[in-house]
Amino acid sequence: MKRIIAILLAVVSSLCMLCSCGNTDDIYVMDSSYLQNYYVVGDTVYLLCSLTIRNTTEEACSFVINVRDEESFNNGLISNPVMSAYLLDAQTVEDVDINNLGTKEQRFSIGANTRQTYIVVFEGTHGKSDKRPSLTLPEKIFIQDVMVAD
Repeated sequence: MKRIIAILLAVVSSLCMLCSCGNTDDIYVMDSSYLQNYYVVGDTVYLLCSLTIRNTTEEACSFVINVRDEESFNNGLISNPVMSAYLLDAQTVEDVDINNLGTKEQRFSIGANTRQTYIVVFEGTHGKSDKRPSLTLPEKIFIQDVMVAD
């Protein structure tokens, strides 16, 4: 199953290279990004993050973000290592009420040749554990489904 997921992620990433916004390497997560905290609410795990994304292309683009969090999966915090990212309507991570997330948007937008910081929650299904081994970002963050923004 893990191999199938890895192959699917590789295929999707390869297809994204064909988009008109350029290679997916042209839009990337910067080192200043960080994981603020994680929360378990019912059957859902939330990783609250501040992500700074850099677009080095000449076009405004939109995209989705997914992560593969092996650390949380191996520890039992989440039951599936793949988590979806949602853009939150907040200025800082301190503004977020995890029990009242409000509007969550899955598609992100960024201007041409810019850097932008987003308040993001990665959402996954809760596993058997309530503990996460560290407060570091998941190692594998994928910028996918990149398109020229409307």
